[in-house]
Amino acid sequence: MENRRDWRPSGGRSETRLYGESPRSFGLAAVKNGPYRRHFLLEIWPMIALSRWRRALGRGQQVETVAAPAVARRIAAISTVQALLIIAMVAAAVAKAREYGARA
Repeated sequence: MENRRDWRPSGGRSETRLYGESPRSFGLAAVKNGPYRRHFLLEIWPMIALSRWRRALGRGQQVETVAAPAVARRIAAISTVQALLIIAMVAAAVAKAREYGARA
């Protein structure tokens, strides 16, 4: 029978038990997940608007009557903000993986 007390979060690999378990690491996880949540919330309205546009175009309506340029510009601006949030999320993930700020 295997010894279940030997189980580690790293799955038995060579990482130490505290890898990714420091308070600093948990803080970085929150920093990494914050931009993801904002990105997801920013995606809801454009997703609904684009779905409505697609359905209207499928019914044969003209593009000019379906897609208002102001709404399209707003969706483009939201897309830019989302791209910046993704960059922040990747930077936080790299910082967490490299244990940036961890004390030796």
